[in-house]
Amino acid sequence: MIHLNNKQIFFLLIPLVITFIVYNFDMEIVKNVKYFFPKYQEYNNPVLDKKADIYLKIDKNKLSYKNIEEKLKTRPKYTKWISDNILYNSLSVKTTKKSYKKNTKLHLQAVFYDRQIAIINDKPYKINSKVYNGKLIKIEKTKVLIKYKRETKWLKLF
Repeated sequence: MIHLNNKQIFFLLIPLVITFIVYNFDMEIVKNVKYFFPKYQEYNNPVLDKKADIYLKIDKNKLSYKNIEEKLKTRPKYTKWISDNILYNSLSVKTTKKSYKKNTKLHLQAVFYDRQIAIINDKPYKINSKVYNGKLIKIEKTKVLIKYKRETKWLKLF
C-alpha cells in the first residue's frame, strides 16, 4: 500500500484539474488571452504599403541581377570574348598565312548582321576577309557568301 501525503496528492491532481479547465473553457481562454499581452495595433497606411511594394520589386530585381552575375562568373571565357569582340567593337580580324586543307569543312556558327560579322569555325570574320581558301563577300541574317577561285558558296546557320 502506498501512503501519500497531501502535497504529493496535490501535485498528482494538478494536471488533471488543468486539463479539465482547458477542455471545458477553451474558447473563453482564447478570448481572454489577449489581456495578458501588450496590445497590438495594426497600421493601415497606403503610403507604407506602396513603399513596401517598391522595396520588394527592387529586392526581386537585385536577386535577378545577382543570379545573372553568378552565371557570368561560371562563363568567364565566353563573356570576355563577347565583351572584347562584339560589345566594344574592337574586332580586328587579322588573316595569317597558313596552309589549310583544301577540304576544310566550314561551319557558320553565328551571324551579327548589324555589325556585319560572321563567326565561322570559332573565328570572327568581316566582309572582304579571307576565310581559309576563300573570301567573305556578303553577310545576310542567316547565311554568308564565300567566293573561292572557281566558285561561290553559301554557308547557312545550322
